[in-house]
Amino acid sequence: MYKFKVYYKRSLPHVQEDGGIYSIVFRLAWSIPVAKQKELREQKGYQSYIDSYVRFDNYLDTCSSLNWLMNSRIARTTIETLHVHNTQKYNLIAYCIMPNHVHLILEPLFKYKETPYTLTEIMHSIKTYTAKKGNEILSRKGQFWAHESYDHLIRNEKELYNQIEYLKNNPVKAGLVSDQDDWQYTWVAVQM
Repeated sequence: MYKFKVYYKRSLPHVQEDGGIYSIVFRLAWSIPVAKQKELREQKGYQSYIDSYVRFDNYLDTCSSLNWLMNSRIARTTIETLHVHNTQKYNLIAYCIMPNHVHLILEPLFKYKETPYTLTEIMHSIKTYTAKKGNEILSRKGQFWAHESYDHLIRNEKELYNQIEYLKNNPVKAGLVSDQDDWQYTWVAVQM
């Protein structure tokens, strides 16, 4: 059934299969200091990249030192950029923009008959444009996003449902709102 697989690694493993749906998290550069990253990876009980992801996500939800995405102009630019490529490079399923990171669920589309857009291509187009605009809004220069994103292949409908629920509940978990419907930077294509 799946013809296309890409495996690449920077700090995290990345696998892409054609027809796959992915949960992706990308964060602001320096939102987790290098020493804190090392500490989170070395905590007792570390068993996998998923454990690392959970620890990093929990940390991002509780730290408030870098929150550029709370700037409404930057958040709106990110939202517009996510929607621009919807139905062209990917089917956008859901997103949640947090103060220092973004949760995204999408399905890459095919650019040629049997060649889908890679997650690398998709994330490059999203991050490049939003970084440029974000830096303009903040009157700054330099790296805006962390180089690497966390991506996870969603394997079935139950997992898709769980990922969407997690994404929708993230602002509540982080203490930003008491009801998930109150967070203005969450969008889901179809209610499940």
